[in-house]
Amino acid sequence: MHRVISLLITAIVAAVYTQVATTPQGTYRGQLSPFIPIAFWYSIPYAQAPTGSNRWKPPLPITVQSNATVNAFIPVACPQESSSGIPQSEDCLVLNIWAPTNKQNLPVYVWIHGGSFTSGSGAIYNGTGLVAASLSNSSPIIVVSINYRLGILGFLVDQELYDEKSADGKSTTGNYGFLDQVQAIKWVKANIASFGGNPNDITIGGESAGGACVMMHRVSPVVPAGLFQKVIIESGAIYPDTSMTVAATLARGVDVAIRKVLNCTTLTCLRNVPYQQIVAAGLNTEESNIFGAASTPTIDGYALTESVYTSISKGSFVKTPLLIGSNTNETSLFTCPVLPDNTTQAQVDQYLVTLFGSNVTAQLSQFYNAASYEEPVNYLNTVYSDSWLHCSSRRVAAASANSGQNTYLYTFNHVFPQLDKCLGSAHAFEVAFLFPYDLFQISLFGRTFTPAETDLSNTMLTYWANFIANGDPNKQALGAWAKYDQSSDRDLMLATEPMSAVRTGYYRNVCDNLWDKLASGANIAGDNNAREASASRIGVSAFVAATLLLSVLLL
Repeated sequence: MHRVISLLITAIVAAVYTQVATTPQGTYRGQLSPFIPIAFWYSIPYAQAPTGSNRWKPPLPITVQSNATVNAFIPVACPQESSSGIPQSEDCLVLNIWAPTNKQNLPVYVWIHGGSFTSGSGAIYNGTGLVAASLSNSSPIIVVSINYRLGILGFLVDQELYDEKSADGKSTTGNYGFLDQVQAIKWVKANIASFGGNPNDITIGGESAGGACVMMHRVSPVVPAGLFQKVIIESGAIYPDTSMTVAATLARGVDVAIRKVLNCTTLTCLRNVPYQQIVAAGLNTEESNIFGAASTPTIDGYALTESVYTSISKGSFVKTPLLIGSNTNETSLFTCPVLPDNTTQAQVDQYLVTLFGSNVTAQLSQFYNAASYEEPVNYLNTVYSDSWLHCSSRRVAAASANSGQNTYLYTFNHVFPQLDKCLGSAHAFEVAFLFPYDLFQISLFGRTFTPAETDLSNTMLTYWANFIANGDPNKQALGAWAKYDQSSDRDLMLATEPMSAVRTGYYRNVCDNLWDKLASGANIAGDNNAREASASRIGVSAFVAATLLLSVLLL
């Protein structure tokens, strides 16, 4: 009797609180938000399981149709060290959808999560906030978050895998996670109409590693023309980008180390090892770099043919409206945990020499007043953040604006007072304001927003939703966000104290006369030896060297 009652209750709940969508590959039952007219679905597959013989191959589209109605209720994460309580499976090529009910032909936002290419999942990012903001402004949108293979399973570079020619007879290796993303967006384009979306109005966006992948989507030859129409990049214009050639990546020996740890000499062996052992092997081979990742995307001649920035400098990128930006203290999340409170200016100066070379470091006093910072590490993070993301984001914005596209540049500048003061407005902090329903609870340990933070979150949600809907973040009752162009050089500072405001020429001097010149390979201050501080010194390998040096200096 109890079983019958339970079944009846389940049936009633399913009838009242669920929403069904039928796609060419099958029918999926989602759930309804209790107080907002939004339906959501978790873990809809967009590709075949990348397991067994499909491991370390480009994703395969789903070809088998199902007549059954599948409950899309339970999120899943790709294999990683920790997935914030979300169940893990190697059969993880799925996506999640949040859509207004009873709407059709809506703009679509595809979100690519960050996590250093080693962690994260689409389900962590609850799209309810963005959809609700769009509804309240009468410009409704749909939000889709996706999974992609991570770590060694997603980005391993291996000669035997390269020689396998698994990409329709073409060689590829090291970009399986990126190719997953391409397949996911293709699935969205083919199926989103079943959820009320417009397949010809897709915005792709991401943060950190996800934003770096969005940069790749703009230049990759495997991305079909017209796959997306607008782009959002949050802290993703990382310079220099993390991709290396296959030869350079193989020289690091990660593939050899993985095979040794797993005691495998053949691909058959590697493809039969339980995924948990592969994740563990990846952790054992991680570098102590700014990403902490053993594997990142690779210039393999298939998914990427050259550096992202080389393509951008040539104008060889998809021309779409662009919203792009970074946070004030981008590098603090990586430096503050390893630098003690008593770090001296002399130690920071030596750290900077290791990062950028002596000639560049000698020029820093022309652009920065180290004595004006409360702590030497604050000075370090300003310099490092300018080189790593502020100026590169501005360069990408300039390239977009110069190509005739509506472009909007921001700098997020909110500080959480309950966190370590050293962090400032750190890398990824803006994400909590754009996905406040779930991620905020995880990232800030359950602390709720202050009224001022709620206002900032609502403002950002509205800007983002407007851009996704219209290619323009502006809306009546919001502060004007001016388009970016090189002559006016305007960025919008997103903050609570002081309030958000448009700035003019904030980065001009330091970017134009230092970091942009360095990125272009130009001499600095007429010093022919300045090239020793080339862009190749900025980034992960230099971070390793600088951190090791500092650890010695602090003994």
